[in-house]
Amino acid sequence: MADNQSPSYKSISKEIEEIKQDLAEIAKKLSDAQSALVNSENERSELKKNNLNLQKQLKEEKEKNARLEHNEIQRNVKDSVFTHLFSIKEYALQLYKALFQNDSAVSEDDIKLFTLSSVLTNQPYNDLGLLIRDILIVLVEAQSTWSENIIVRLVGYYYNSVIKYINEHNQKIHGTKTVIIPKMKAFVVYAGEKKIDKTTLSLRDLFYGGDEEQPDFFATVIQANNGSGILREYIGFCEELNTQTELYPDDREKAILATIEICIQKGYLVKYLEDHRKEVYDIMVSYFKTFDASRIDRTDYAQRVLVAGLLMAHHTDEEIITILTKSFSYLTEDDAKVILEDVKENPNEEDW
Repeated sequence: MADNQSPSYKSISKEIEEIKQDLAEIAKKLSDAQSALVNSENERSELKKNNLNLQKQLKEEKEKNARLEHNEIQRNVKDSVFTHLFSIKEYALQLYKALFQNDSAVSEDDIKLFTLSSVLTNQPYNDLGLLIRDILIVLVEAQSTWSENIIVRLVGYYYNSVIKYINEHNQKIHGTKTVIIPKMKAFVVYAGEKKIDKTTLSLRDLFYGGDEEQPDFFATVIQANNGSGILREYIGFCEELNTQTELYPDDREKAILATIEICIQKGYLVKYLEDHRKEVYDIMVSYFKTFDASRIDRTDYAQRVLVAGLLMAHHTDEEIITILTKSFSYLTEDDAKVILEDVKENPNEEDW
């Protein structure tokens, strides 16, 4: 038996210790590798979770944008038709008679269009302003999306209409002589889907809690249940537009043509639509195109946001292309590749 102090025994003991150290180092590396694998799996799981959340948020944002776009398109199409319709004296007279049924003596000669215009664009600033016999300003605003803030806007329109009247009559608002200004009546024509139980709006009640020390401003609310004459026909036109855009969400032209034809059949704005069919069609197409272009811009931006998020989450190009084409079903793989390369080359959001 070898003496435990002999050189051979010491050599074997040293080798055993080295083997133990090697095994310990291997065990540590294995443990580190297992930990790294667990961390990698956890990170991948977290990335997958974040990706699912990102896709969910994107889907919700797309649905929200679709609803907003639908409402916004309808609002602008209807309001632009409203402005065009009542800028024609014949229909402005019918509008006045629908609002003031006791004044049957008024004629087209008594009515002056008094709609405000933007100084920069020369486009209508409010929906409709009428000056009746030089003694009454009638302000009419059309709404398809209900907002009580309209009363605040009407206050501004009234102020600017009075200033316009004073300037046109060569009066001096800063002079010592008292200026003469017309009386005023304001109306809100509401043609939206939400049911509104108000017949009047009061600035004092809505914004000052009824404080009698505060100034007041009133507007009468006209809707389907209390509109008459040409106003009821206009509201019918708006209701039909709602129906047709829901029936043909992806065919603007069909929705427009159907709205015009069905309104004529139902007796809504018949003469106006027959006499100005092309103008009405062009107005509606123009607004649809404007908002479709706006939607494309917003969708393009959303696609790039998604790609940037997936790149930050270390997804492969193949994974990003798959996710992008699934999230936007109309995109081809080639489209997705172009968007991916564009985001890689232009990672800064301001360059999109």
